[in-house]
Amino acid sequence: MAHHGRRGASPSLSGTELAATCTHLLTAGHETTTGLLGKSVLALVARPEVADELRADPVLLPKAVDEFLRHDPPVQMVTRWARRDTELAGRTVRRGDRLQLVLGSAHRDPDRFPDPDVLDIHRDSGRHCAFGLGIHYCAGAALARAEAEIGLGVLLDRLPALAPGARPAVDVEYAPDWVFHGPSRLTLS
Repeated sequence: MAHHGRRGASPSLSGTELAATCTHLLTAGHETTTGLLGKSVLALVARPEVADELRADPVLLPKAVDEFLRHDPPVQMVTRWARRDTELAGRTVRRGDRLQLVLGSAHRDPDRFPDPDVLDIHRDSGRHCAFGLGIHYCAGAALARAEAEIGLGVLLDRLPALAPGARPAVDVEYAPDWVFHGPSRLTLS
């Protein structure tokens, strides 16, 4: 990070760092929101009764979005580095060790989420970790939630594949990515 100005002044980003940060935010926001919408549509096609319920009561959309995020998040895994030595599940983790955290698995913990494999739009998904935690909490979480709520509301209203009684054929292809896990192509006919 470049430091400009007088000694002790707050750091600022160079032009290259600023451009890279903006590119990262744009890409991360686009990739995750399209993944969330695609996976939510797949969940609704597989559970037409849930689509019917959301269409009848759009007030449920905010809670449903959190449940879609918990049930099958668009970001399945993140990498973190240990800040200090600690013990985790009987294993020693040393400061600086690289850890792979599998969010999709954490969201299926039955000690945290009863019947975790069930998609329940009435569930209080509360503190799922689809948006990260602490200093890694997603800067665009509120925007992503709003985009998903609005987008799903429109899709429930206008997408023929989600119309009452529709039973579309689904053709889905996933990108070979363990981190950003969502449909790269989704066709409903």
